[in-house]
Amino acid sequence: MKSRIEISEEYYQELEGPFDSIIEIEFAREICKYLKEGVIIETQQELSTRLGNFRPDFSLLFDEKKLIIELDGKEHHKGSRDLWRDAFILGEKKSDYIIRFTGKDIVHNLGECLYILIKLHPEYFSNRSLKNIPNLLDGENKLEIDKRIAENEFGFLDLLCFEFMYTNETLERQRAYFESKYEKQSDGYWKKYFDFAHKNGIFKMEKLIEQKIL
Repeated sequence: MKSRIEISEEYYQELEGPFDSIIEIEFAREICKYLKEGVIIETQQELSTRLGNFRPDFSLLFDEKKLIIELDGKEHHKGSRDLWRDAFILGEKKSDYIIRFTGKDIVHNLGECLYILIKLHPEYFSNRSLKNIPNLLDGENKLEIDKRIAENEFGFLDLLCFEFMYTNETLERQRAYFESKYEKQSDGYWKKYFDFAHKNGIFKMEKLIEQKIL
């Protein structure tokens, strides 16, 4: 089973898992089409931190930089626990960046997810992908994403959230929210949590999620 592959233009290969959900399988199948040659993509590769061992959904590695991508399904992920986990992964430099998408957005808004990735991290994608991915999403959504990125520049943990329309299985028009959390290796939101744990000598997840950080 291939849980780690290097993208090559000479031959095509698929990341085979392990995966925790059908959503992860779909995302792996799609993103491998757009990554550039030389990028390594991993799934469920264990990272060891003082807080514990964690297995990110996906990791992209290129030019000595690592980007973790998490797909947050309701049954697998919880906010506070994820925040502490990400703080330790970034604080201990196990990854340079972490970006999270909801499973709902992978199903209904994969184009938007890929577009955010190429806007924030074009270094992982082929030149053809940089041209083609913007055509996968609605023009209004593209403009909204561009605006949000330009306004806050993603200096730390942030939330992209805007309304858009999609067609579900019953062909009814409904409202939904596109959410993306992005954490960056800088003195940002996550660092406050990392520093709090070390200052107070707390390195147990269950104890940390009880804390109130102002």
